[in-house]
Amino acid sequence: MKQLRGIPHWFWLPALIAFGVLLLPLAGMAFRVPWAELPAILSSEASREALVLSLRTCAVSTIWCILFGTPLALILARASEGHRPIWLTPLRAFILVPLVMPPVVSGLALLTTFGRRGVFGPSLAAFGINIPFTTLAVIIAQVFVSLPYLVMTVETAAKTAGSQLEHAARGLGASRWIQFSRITVPLLGPSIISGAALSFARSLGEFGATITFAGSMQGTTRTLPLEVYLQREQDTPSALALSVVLIVIALILTAATTVIEARNMRRFRAPKGFVPDAAGDFSSAQTTPGFPQARSQALETVSHELGEMTADEARQTASRRSDAVPHTAANTALNPRLASHRLQDLHAVSRTQAAATSSGLSQPATDSPRSNVSDPHISQALVASSHSGAGCTLHACVPERGVDYRLRVNPGQTLALIGPNGSGKSTGIRLLAGDITDPHSQVDAPKMIGFLDQSPQLFPHMSVLENIAFGPRCHGMSTSAARERAQHELAAVGLSAYAHKAPWQLSGGQAQRVALARLLAVDPQLLLLDEPFAALDSASSATLRSLIAERTAGLTTVIVTHDLIDVVMLADQVAVLEDGACVDLGSMEHILTHPPTAFVARFAGVNMQVGRYDGQVLHTDNSQVRVDGMTEGVVDSPRAAAVFDPTAVTIRREPSAGSPRNVWAGQVRDVHTGPSGVEVSIDIGTDHVVRSVITTRAAADLSLHPGSNLFVEVKAMQVRIIPLSSERTPQ
Repeated sequence: MKQLRGIPHWFWLPALIAFGVLLLPLAGMAFRVPWAELPAILSSEASREALVLSLRTCAVSTIWCILFGTPLALILARASEGHRPIWLTPLRAFILVPLVMPPVVSGLALLTTFGRRGVFGPSLAAFGINIPFTTLAVIIAQVFVSLPYLVMTVETAAKTAGSQLEHAARGLGASRWIQFSRITVPLLGPSIISGAALSFARSLGEFGATITFAGSMQGTTRTLPLEVYLQREQDTPSALALSVVLIVIALILTAATTVIEARNMRRFRAPKGFVPDAAGDFSSAQTTPGFPQARSQALETVSHELGEMTADEARQTASRRSDAVPHTAANTALNPRLASHRLQDLHAVSRTQAAATSSGLSQPATDSPRSNVSDPHISQALVASSHSGAGCTLHACVPERGVDYRLRVNPGQTLALIGPNGSGKSTGIRLLAGDITDPHSQVDAPKMIGFLDQSPQLFPHMSVLENIAFGPRCHGMSTSAARERAQHELAAVGLSAYAHKAPWQLSGGQAQRVALARLLAVDPQLLLLDEPFAALDSASSATLRSLIAERTAGLTTVIVTHDLIDVVMLADQVAVLEDGACVDLGSMEHILTHPPTAFVARFAGVNMQVGRYDGQVLHTDNSQVRVDGMTEGVVDSPRAAAVFDPTAVTIRREPSAGSPRNVWAGQVRDVHTGPSGVEVSIDIGTDHVVRSVITTRAAADLSLHPGSNLFVEVKAMQVRIIPLSSERTPQ
């Protein structure tokens, strides 16, 4: 017997009793049914007319429920998303009240409303419309009692499905009607059918409201339940035979409903044990025509950006960044070797540029560090649709969230939004996307915007190819042209072999690449990326990141990220947000080499101590700790920050006899293993802990554990004292 997890064994006893309570009356009635006389009873004129009338009126009432109940259910479901309006609860109560009203009370309510002496009866009679005691009255009674069943079923399904897919379709240019007809209806179709079956079954069994409002006239209002009631007093065997018909129809409908719901739950899910083909996660992208060339040229651009690095060194560095680093915000922020290599390179470039500027030399202007590569294997139609990015401006002012800042993104530029959680990054990008609005905010953005977040939001009822062709079709492209464009976009992301697969057959990385292709197929003027790599492993993230860098060259882009690699590989400008404000805005090189806040320092993988510079040393805030180092432009800025790499920090049980000018007593706060060794956080009595990276053997020799007392040493030559950039007002 199948083991039911979390269910006590003794639950079987009350469950069997409950099942018996439901089954025994049906079995008892079946025992008394005159099965031999059943054909003759059902072939009688009265039985035949009652059955036909019931099926006909139930079919009409069910159609009414679908036409009017489905929109009502969707309105209730969508209104309950986010902030729940106060009118929703009483409205829903009135809609569901027929479920608990006695049927005879329902009939009485209908009679006092539409009867000859009812509220609307005289007005309807003036136009020659008499509803009570007609077949129309039967239909209205059935709709009144059965409509809540469809509304409940569809509303529950719509709440479960959410509106994210409709939102994705809107971002691709779909009108509200296309969203409803091509996304909502296919997704909720099984639930609508299930709700319709329940409504039909309830209408078929309706008795009290019908006899009160419509009466019992053979061939006009006497439905099957009314015929059973009449025969019960005259011919019990006939009543039992007609009851069997009602029970059989009800069983068929409920069984169909159960099957539909079960199939609906399974149709968009991978079978148990299914493993997606992971070949396309990275290997196929590297063998896609044009991809190696694009990656090579992108790396050449990186090497040019880094100045003193050769192309081979840049290729090795980029490989380390994109493939060897686990994709988590914590690992990236605390990956000091990666950050130090990048910061040292960028620092060298800044020194070279400063020297060139002082010598009167001009620097070549570079609009974007990304390569603009065209794939010769992609048709001229795709090449002709090269991106023409449009700039955008944003004044994000949402008082209830404590957000107020301004940003401008120039055409063809990529702006990265970084900052701690709750700093206003998602608020800003959602304002740009139009997902949220606020009367205090101002957004000037192009009409065609592409949005990609952690979830690809592929349409589960469409194939991969149909997903990508959806956007072009919404913009008026013919079916054949849209499918051709979709094929080209699939080839560009290395997934041509997956064109006819269902979304559930894809891995996470493959699904994100399909989502990117779907966005680019509509030629957006502005691309918004809200942590698109957060749900992917490092290999899939590296592939998607390279594809974005290649495919979006020249396209205005805003990316929200917690990953240093995203900033290094994709961003031209970086906006630092904290507490709902923009504390700094500048080039990627400047922000990473001159971190304006402690968060950015952690983000870049370096230590930062903030304080006041007296011309000789930095006096840290709220402590007696002093930091000596190499100054960079802090003459006119008493507020400064000391920045140094965790790999430059030495920890000892006793102070050394050497020459380090920075020696501080501290206590171990935390010890854990990181990608570059053992990472130790030491509290030296300042507002910010000092992080050190040491080998496993050194950690064992020091017997480190939280609370250990030790000394921290950093050579002054390895400390940079820079102006505190957060004092500047971002433009």
